[in-house]
Amino acid sequence: MILRRFVMYLLVGFAPIMAHGQTADPLSTTCDSAQAANHLLSPEYLHLPAFDHSHFTTDSFYSLPLAANRRLWFREIEHPDSTRFTPHWWDRPESYHADQLDFAQHYWLDSTVRLAMQFGPNEDLWAYNIFIVKEVAGCLVVSRSYFRHARFTYKAYALITEPQLLALRQQLGYFAHHRLRPVNTQEHYAIIADHQCPAPYYLDVGAALQERGTLPHRVMLDLFAFLGEELPWVTTYLH
Repeated sequence: MILRRFVMYLLVGFAPIMAHGQTADPLSTTCDSAQAANHLLSPEYLHLPAFDHSHFTTDSFYSLPLAANRRLWFREIEHPDSTRFTPHWWDRPESYHADQLDFAQHYWLDSTVRLAMQFGPNEDLWAYNIFIVKEVAGCLVVSRSYFRHARFTYKAYALITEPQLLALRQQLGYFAHHRLRPVNTQEHYAIIADHQCPAPYYLDVGAALQERGTLPHRVMLDLFAFLGEELPWVTTYLH
């Protein structure tokens, strides 16, 4: 339990500090980071006219069919900023809940996403750390969400370079890539959909964290540190 809390600190606790401390532009000259940020944070980004209007109320949100709620959930984890629906996900039957196999299958069919990762559930009230890498306006963007007890409690984004994406893939390459199981599991896994790989796969995070002092344990902590400390996160939502 102590180790899990330490890992949660690595993945969540430092994020506002990184956001305020980041000053250097990490991108090459081929990416206009200011223009990309303006686009990402504009009301038009990932706009869904059927839902993003003033007449669509909270009651309307909870009366949606689950398929529509699921559509909004996937839009939510790709959006670097909070949306009008961010506070409304809740642990109730009509709200979509994070699903490991659904996540893998969804992003394996989405060629616009370079890399999608969902870590969890962990022991922090069944929480998931979710990272989506896309190319937007000529820049590589990582959208990050923390989905805790079926609620969004943290969102951030980072503009990264191709070498940073390569370094992330190299970190993932240290681990055994397991084929996805045909049923959902409650184990702490990292679900990975990467179109440079032959199929989606999972990493056994829970097993690596339990093997203290071993190479898998050290490399898993290195991966968490890389995701937390080496990417220039800008926090957009904290609840």
